[in-house]
Amino acid sequence: MTIHAISIEAPVKRKGAMRALAGVRTAAGVLLLALAIPALAQEAPDALVKRVSQEALQIIKTDPKVQAGDQARIRDLIETKLTPHFDIDRMTALAAGRAYRSATP
Repeated sequence: MTIHAISIEAPVKRKGAMRALAGVRTAAGVLLLALAIPALAQEAPDALVKRVSQEALQIIKTDPKVQAGDQARIRDLIETKLTPHFDIDRMTALAAGRAYRSATP
């Protein structure tokens, strides 16, 4: 006959892990909510396009580096003002069609 020892520490450790997991879930929920609230107040797509294009044109008209053809400044303008509004991966997938799934990076 074999007697197995019963550990009292296992349930205590499990409770601590469960509390930690609950804390992580709560933090993730709060973060998700914080990110979702601005999404509810998004502007209309046509208004977004108009606003972003007007901002970019204003910078192009007033920035002497852009007018002089400074490639680094132009690239910076594109990356900061325009690129955040495009889903490049999604656009590529739509353009490539079925071949996108088997394409290598």
